[in-house]
Amino acid sequence: MGDVGVVYKVMPDSTDTSLNEIKKKITDAKIPNIKIHSITEKPIAFGLKCLEVQIITPDANSNAEAFERMLSNIPGVQSVEVTGTGLI
Repeated sequence: MGDVGVVYKVMPDSTDTSLNEIKKKITDAKIPNIKIHSITEKPIAFGLKCLEVQIITPDANSNAEAFERMLSNIPGVQSVEVTGTGLI
């Protein structure tokens, strides 16, 4: 079996929310079988930005759902959406 790439769109509560703090909490998270590939800021509108988080996880023993729950529980995060998945 191979690896799976998953892309998440992480929306902050407001334009005042520190994306750097959210990034730090994401990179500090220790979830087995999850490798963070990249975290990128993307403009949305009117000064609001989201984070695009790309992870790589094994197809057989994925913890993608646990990672998504962790993202949703970060203070300052309004919503988390999977925007893409694919085999690597």
